[in-house]
Amino acid sequence: MKTLLFLCALALRAETWKSVERLRPGQQVRIETLDGRSIHGTFGGVDGDRVVVRTKASDVPYTRVVVTRIGVRTNTIGLGLGMASAVLTANPNFYTPIAASVNALLPAYRTVYRKGAR
Repeated sequence: MKTLLFLCALALRAETWKSVERLRPGQQVRIETLDGRSIHGTFGGVDGDRVVVRTKASDVPYTRVVVTRIGVRTNTIGLGLGMASAVLTANPNFYTPIAASVNALLPAYRTVYRKGAR
């Protein structure tokens, strides 16, 4: 029970603005805003209640008020290769390994900030 409470507290703590302040410049991020947009780029930094995302076009600042979620890209290449090899050895069907590999290699984002978390 104590472990479950600890994990819940850790999960909530992991989605606060303090987590954004600990990100390193250059990390791949996805920011979701109140108007439903999803912006992909690299983390440029944080200054108080403002986060900067570097896109191909320019550095774009967002205030904490308009940000609903910030996610950091996680590495899924190893998972994709492992799934593909497992599927290849277990199933000779050609399309199944391709589908598993493509699905596993899609970018995954771990949430570091969610609006409303304290």
